[in-house]
Amino acid sequence: MSHNENTDNDAATSEYRFQAIDKKFESIDGKQNRDYLIKWGMRGKLRANMYIFDQPFQEYNARKFILEFFKDPNVLSTLKMFTKSGEWQLLGQSVHDVRIEQLNTNILSLEFFDRLFDNKVVRENGGYIRKCVEEYKDEFIISDELRKVLIMDEFEGYDMFSENDRKEFIFQYFV
Repeated sequence: MSHNENTDNDAATSEYRFQAIDKKFESIDGKQNRDYLIKWGMRGKLRANMYIFDQPFQEYNARKFILEFFKDPNVLSTLKMFTKSGEWQLLGQSVHDVRIEQLNTNILSLEFFDRLFDNKVVRENGGYIRKCVEEYKDEFIISDELRKVLIMDEFEGYDMFSENDRKEFIFQYFV
């Protein structure tokens, strides 16, 4: 996404208006997953927001919908991103361009990820992720076998998930 300063003109010409809804998500904030999030170093690094909007969504207009979402003053004042320094910070800038990609929703079960156990990337006893010597891929630090499988296309285990698998919503959600 590209950013520029938000202008009053952006909000005035918007078709959609968005409103943040205060909601807790059990999968992130609940007790059931707390230990896993701590173990995987993800506690405090995941956040979900819920918004409602005032116009019908039309799939053919998805790009405009998303663009207006990232320009809406209510979104800009509530949507936070996790920074490289490890802090949550308001997005604070209007987005002037987006790229969208349609994802598949054929996979509805977490059994999709069983191959990570089968290939010893994640240990069945306790769900620990196998560590490795740190490597760098673009701006990412690769410090475990899971990141190698997900990010490093030159890694032999990368083919564990096909290109079609990688276009599934459930895969993108966890990446």
